[in-house]
Amino acid sequence: MAANRTANAVNDALMMLLDSRSASGIVSELSDKYGVTRRQARRWVAKGYETIKADVEESDIDRQKLVSQ
Repeated sequence: MAANRTANAVNDALMMLLDSRSASGIVSELSDKYGVTRRQARRWVAKGYETIKADVEESDIDRQKLVSQ
């Protein structure tokens, strides 16, 4: 059950990050929604960032080119 909750929370964090929401706002929302500390919510947001980073690296996108456009 805890693993499922964590997976759901990380997915929520990921979706909010992709919606360009602020990290601090996401932390507050996750903390309230799941009844956890802000520290735990920050860990979930960090995992969301890691997922995005891994996806970008895996897709072989040239960040320099993308940012310069």
